[in-house]
Amino acid sequence: MEDKEFVKEAVKECFENFSILHTMQFNNIEQRLEKIETQLKQINGIVQRHEIEIGRLVDSDEIYKANRIHTCPQLPVIRNLEDNALEAKVIRKHIWMSMVAAGIIMGLIVSFFSLINLI
Repeated sequence: MEDKEFVKEAVKECFENFSILHTMQFNNIEQRLEKIETQLKQINGIVQRHEIEIGRLVDSDEIYKANRIHTCPQLPVIRNLEDNALEAKVIRKHIWMSMVAAGIIMGLIVSFFSLINLI
């Protein structure tokens, strides 16, 4: 009978200790989660401030770029370079088309003389 009481008492004590340990572990986890939540709130606040600042800078950068087009001292030089590049592109295209047209005309002439010689 004493053994049964001893086993009962040992099991009861074991469950109580397990319950206490379990409760302590959950308390520890809850404390850590609260710390994480606090840090996360701080980080979110910082991120939100940064997003607002980035949005403000992007808007001001677009305004700056729009104003720079009208106030750029090198604007005539840039326009001249753009015009030269456009002219070079048009000339290359014209030369290419002229070569293709000349090739087609030569092909027609050769075909015409070949046809005359066959007759």
